[in-house]
Amino acid sequence: MGDEVSEKASNKKATFVETDHKRSSDRLSSEENAASLLSLGPSQEPDINPFNLVWTFGVNTSVDVINLTSRSRSLLFYACTHASILYDYVAHTMNVLQGHKNMITSISSDDSGRWLATADEGEDNTIIVWDSFECVPVNTIFDSHPKHGAALCAISGNAKYLVSVGNEFKHVIKFWLWTYGDNEPNDSFTANDNYGLPRRICFNPDVQEHIWVAFQKQMIFIEWDTNQNRLLPPVFPTIRNFKKHGLITDCTYFLKCHECVASTTEGVLLVFGNTLYAKEYEESKLQNTKIFVKAIKVSDDSITCVTSVDGLLVSGDDRGRIKFYDNRVKIMYWCQSFNLPLIKSISFHMEKRNYKIEDPSDVLNPQINPLDADDNYAEVELFYINQVPTDATVNKLPFIVRDFFVATEDSRIGLVDYVKNKITFVNRKIQGIVTSIDTHEEHPFVCMGLKNGVVCLFDFATKILLAETCLTDKNQAMSITYVKYSPKSLYLACGTLSGHLYFLDPIALIPKFENPIHVIQNSIIKIVFSADSKFCAYYNSCSTIVILKYLLDVDIWEVVGKMVSHYKCINDILFTPYLPSRLFTIGADRMLQEYDLINSGNNEIVLVASERIEQCAIPIAFIYYQPADKGESKYFYICDNQYKYKVLNDTTFMCHRVVLGPAYGCYEKSQVNKIQILPKHDNKYMIYANDNYFGIQMFPADGNPHKYIGTTAHPTQLVQFRISCDGKYVFTIGKNDNCMLMWEINTEAVEATYRNGGVVLEPYYCLIEGGLNGWLFKEMQDLFYYMQILHQGENTVLPRNVSDCIPVSELPDLMRAVGFYPSEYEIENMIVDLKYRDFDLTKTLKDEVSFLEFIQLYINYRPPHGISIEKLQEQFEFLCSLETTSPPGTISREGFINAISEKGETFTRNKAYTCLATLMRDDDVPGGNSFSKDFSFLPIVIDFKTFLEDMLGIDLERQMVVNKEKPEGVAEEMDC
Repeated sequence: MGDEVSEKASNKKATFVETDHKRSSDRLSSEENAASLLSLGPSQEPDINPFNLVWTFGVNTSVDVINLTSRSRSLLFYACTHASILYDYVAHTMNVLQGHKNMITSISSDDSGRWLATADEGEDNTIIVWDSFECVPVNTIFDSHPKHGAALCAISGNAKYLVSVGNEFKHVIKFWLWTYGDNEPNDSFTANDNYGLPRRICFNPDVQEHIWVAFQKQMIFIEWDTNQNRLLPPVFPTIRNFKKHGLITDCTYFLKCHECVASTTEGVLLVFGNTLYAKEYEESKLQNTKIFVKAIKVSDDSITCVTSVDGLLVSGDDRGRIKFYDNRVKIMYWCQSFNLPLIKSISFHMEKRNYKIEDPSDVLNPQINPLDADDNYAEVELFYINQVPTDATVNKLPFIVRDFFVATEDSRIGLVDYVKNKITFVNRKIQGIVTSIDTHEEHPFVCMGLKNGVVCLFDFATKILLAETCLTDKNQAMSITYVKYSPKSLYLACGTLSGHLYFLDPIALIPKFENPIHVIQNSIIKIVFSADSKFCAYYNSCSTIVILKYLLDVDIWEVVGKMVSHYKCINDILFTPYLPSRLFTIGADRMLQEYDLINSGNNEIVLVASERIEQCAIPIAFIYYQPADKGESKYFYICDNQYKYKVLNDTTFMCHRVVLGPAYGCYEKSQVNKIQILPKHDNKYMIYANDNYFGIQMFPADGNPHKYIGTTAHPTQLVQFRISCDGKYVFTIGKNDNCMLMWEINTEAVEATYRNGGVVLEPYYCLIEGGLNGWLFKEMQDLFYYMQILHQGENTVLPRNVSDCIPVSELPDLMRAVGFYPSEYEIENMIVDLKYRDFDLTKTLKDEVSFLEFIQLYINYRPPHGISIEKLQEQFEFLCSLETTSPPGTISREGFINAISEKGETFTRNKAYTCLATLMRDDDVPGGNSFSKDFSFLPIVIDFKTFLEDMLGIDLERQMVVNKEKPEGVAEEMDC
């Protein structure tokens, strides 16, 4: 089978199932079409990706599941988050088609099964046409429906036409002759805003220029005029008593028939045709100007999907029943013994059955073969008449159809062997939203916790479900919020929405103890274990931390105590990877807390240390990091909400390094909030993630933007990622998603990016306004060497000693000279950063800074996106709030002086006078005793406009013009 597919792919030919209708005389031949399609494909040289999606656990059945099974291959085509999947259910292999940034909303296939179309929603949306033999995109339509994306897309059976319906308030129907490679539609039509949501796009299998677009409340019949190359005026048939029939759910054309059928939520089938009376099919008189013929009530339940095959109409309903009708909507057969939930879609094999029926009592007189007599190239199925199902007619004739797949509401896909009346599910259901995952530390296992209380364990090497259980309390399912394996995977802890903590067997998933631990009431956010598995700690959504200790003698977990140690929410919790264990937490209150595990007990937790580690930024997540060049010293590696990484000594809590993290392009909207060292790689790489993207960071981090590379993880918010024990794979889950993605890690991607970034100063040019030849870089060069002159003395007669370094003491003034005004706290961090940079190895402190180090410090410490007007206004309003006597949004002159000189860092009145007099261009020479002079040059009452324009000299109107004229900057260059 695989060789046959490869041979077909290598021939570069497409097999199109086309009609010979005279209106389609201008279409290309099969070979010409294939050649034109493949010429639109991408280069044969693949891009280097940091992560390659190799498997998906779960199916998005809100999008159709399409059966591509034929004699040569056994394939299913379906969607999973922002990827589309070609799954061989016999060989158990998967090809992932990656190209969308957003959630896929629609997929489609032509009649041959070779050409596939996928569409997504949201900004930067695309419609992509794929070659299913080569598994490559052959054409991409960018921004098909700007901002909103496509709700539906469909490719015609002959693969020549493409139609999409947008997610706009007024839905736009667009038509493409996509093989020409144009990004603009050949024609379009805007639907009325009261039609409801779009439900289906259908092409007439007899005349594929006839198109049917069904909305919840209206049908639209469209025809493409091949002579004029435009859409003819659409037809809107009026449906009598529409409110009584319910909303439309699906629709389908019949093969070689003037009539077509739509389904509704009230179990009604709506029939449309060219005339009110039935007539014989005549190809030359087939028109798409349909009228409403009749409504037939066939069920008391909602019909969720309809399709047609071999002249039969097939429907699925919300009770899992499948019914077959002839083209006059007369019941022929039904399947209701499979106990299925709501059916989302039905898709039949792409080729007819080649069979014959024999009477076992008279094998010499076989029944006729329904297929052509000369059709001998395929294996013929033999059925005995007494074993074949019969239809519901009076004659009880044999009733045989192709095998088919059904996709159900619980994300399962079942293969229905119609003759044997048997259904076989080809995937394991993940019936619920995945809320948490973790990987086993010794085996290729990944554990998933679901919102409905189910915990399941998969072997990701074989993709087999190993165990599954449901956690309940008083017969009520417990929603899982966090799962965590202990070191060596001795225990599996599961936290729930109600605050229960369960300990399960790590493989069998059987509860270790009869009752769960329940000492807090709210949702458990995170669970951690000590390196020796003797301690377990977790915290909840109300920032209450709980510490447990394992008692080996009695085999129980004892509650050491609980406490609220942060006055704002806890952001992360961590045990040291070495013994004796130490426990730390960081919070939105900018505090690092250490807990005494030895002296805590009797429901009381003792704090060892409480250290404020940030001035303005908020620490979000932290890990332990032991650099290879730092000897035995151990550090916290912290990411904050200002796009920075910070390195703190775990004993002195001194800040040793501040580094700019991913901050531009796709990372600008959200900062890094999840980090984890990549195992089995000698602490050389770190996996990081923000709300939607994740990537690889190379160590040591120094602000070089070419030391990290990322990709889209999930179109919705990325909830968690976990790395496999061998460091080869990373698993991700998204918010409100029932799928888990398995990615193969490619560290060569970040290595190649780093090599291409250049050496010395080259990687940093893109982070400086104007780059190498810009005014800022030249200004930094001039000021750096001017600082050398100042340090040696401007009027010295001795020979100048020009070097590549300046004293560390000159660094604050140099930073201010180039437009960055660090606080005293940041200056102290800078100096410590420089002086102790090589201390662990050399045991000496540095007292000079080179030009390269100066550039790195400037880039790493300054705000990556500057200071916005909104941020200035927020800070000014805070100053105003310190003086309660002034009107809101204003502050008096004396109140302003007292606020800046008495609050926060040390800033004397004399220094305030000097700075403000310079800003306001006061005629008096600044200096002297500030108390002998007043601040009369300041307004008596200061509002934000005065502060911004008069005191800081910012012209808002000019700034708006500059922003509009500003060329694409670093954010665009750094986009993933």
